[in-house]
Amino acid sequence: MFMTLRLSIVALIMCLLVMLYAIEDEGLRFHLKIFLAMAVVLLVLIIWFIGELRAAQAEQAAKSEKAD
Repeated sequence: MFMTLRLSIVALIMCLLVMLYAIEDEGLRFHLKIFLAMAVVLLVLIIWFIGELRAAQAEQAAKSEKAD
């Protein structure tokens, strides 16, 4: 599920980059730059969250092994 989410955000970023390259209207380019920045921040947050989730799961597994 997380892989699909990451790939869809990367596809969105690629689409926005292509649109930025192709579109010359400065009004639209401004909005595309904002959307691109938001998509990049979202991707970074997703990667961070997945890392934290995996670390918490590993810690929980280690605690349950010690308890046994």
